[in-house]
Amino acid sequence: MTADLRSSLASDWREIASLGEQIVSAPSLAAQRDRIVGVASRLMRGQAELWLQENLFRLPNLSDEYLFPEAPELDGMIRAMKAGDVRTRQHRTPDSASRGTWAAAPLEDQGMKLGAIQITRPKGPAFSTEELDLLKGLAGIIAVSLIASHRIAVERFRLNQLNLVREVSAQIANVMNVDDLARRVTELIQQTFHYYYVAIFTLRDSSTLLRFRASAMPNIPQQAGARRKGKRKPAQIPLEVEMGQGLVGLVAAGGERILVEDVRSDPRFRYIDVLPETRSEVVIPLKMEDRVLGVLDVQSDQAHAFHPNDLLILEALADTIARAVEGARLYSAVQRRADQLTLIAEVSKSVSSSLEVRTLMENVANLIHDRFGYPYVHLFTVHPNRRLIEYQAGSGARSRDLAGYTLSLDDAEGIISWVARSGETVLANDVKKDSHYRASPLPPENTNSELCVPLLYD
Repeated sequence: MTADLRSSLASDWREIASLGEQIVSAPSLAAQRDRIVGVASRLMRGQAELWLQENLFRLPNLSDEYLFPEAPELDGMIRAMKAGDVRTRQHRTPDSASRGTWAAAPLEDQGMKLGAIQITRPKGPAFSTEELDLLKGLAGIIAVSLIASHRIAVERFRLNQLNLVREVSAQIANVMNVDDLARRVTELIQQTFHYYYVAIFTLRDSSTLLRFRASAMPNIPQQAGARRKGKRKPAQIPLEVEMGQGLVGLVAAGGERILVEDVRSDPRFRYIDVLPETRSEVVIPLKMEDRVLGVLDVQSDQAHAFHPNDLLILEALADTIARAVEGARLYSAVQRRADQLTLIAEVSKSVSSSLEVRTLMENVANLIHDRFGYPYVHLFTVHPNRRLIEYQAGSGARSRDLAGYTLSLDDAEGIISWVARSGETVLANDVKKDSHYRASPLPPENTNSELCVPLLYD
């Protein structure tokens, strides 16, 4: 090897090393492509063409058009990627009698195929052994630099998204109502990530039912075929979901995230008429330690829409939401206890200010009705000698029609009669499952739970 050739090769390797720095510092994949093609064409003295598996390098929510086709179209690239090594071949061009040649090398990093680069010389000459070694080294530098650049971009993206988590946390930190919290969180997530649908469900205490809290969708025009223009109507989602039912119920039951890349091929997906465009879905549990408080349901109108980085951020948001839900519940419990103590004080005051039983009971019924928002509050007196239970006062829609209403103390059916005989409290959070329950004779027939407490003295 002559001194001039050695000097030329050394200069080429220095330029290849410089290319690695240019790739890492380039602002976009398009800029990286242009620099790679420019340097490779100059170094290899031919026409350089680059192909990359672009999905490996794209960040979430990148809406730009793809730079590269789905698969390499040049024969040299295909052969090089299949062989996993440099390939070269001379060929006769269709428009010239001169002999030309190409050389191609795969772009790989730790066994992962990133793409390929091909150098074409339409009129020759053939590639020397030193040039093929140079191409192999060039491909290695390109692959390593692309991976390094992508990792830096991903870390930057993650940092920005984690900043979003912190901002969301700050905004919901002082929200002490679960419904307000859910409404604000779903709107923030939808507006930030531009998902098709975001919803939060919480698990009822001592129940197998999930309660729908809030959802958010983009304000977009109605579907094609609709005569009127306007905003999409809010989705009417089932207000309760049974544990184990659909993706939401399964996540609540198992406490593990479920990601469905294409809902059309997953039998667990429950189609809802008001969400016709759902194509992929991720449901994430809201957990405190091992206790499931609810779920975060996120749907997209694109298949395979959830990038790993999206999932990372949604998991972080789910942890933040779970802590906020628990805080709101604790606050609600404390507030409810404070209301109960206030109610006791007010009832005591009412007792001391009135000696007339019916007036006292009316005051108590109204206080309970107003403080806790129960639709029906009724008070009865028990007459053991007459074996009767007599309505005295109440609050709610039925109260007016109950005047003069009596029950038999010996009635085999009915929670009120059983409590009056036994002197024990009955709490039926699902009256359909309570053997003592008997429906009210007055409409509306909408009672689902009932609490009956004996009034005991001495």
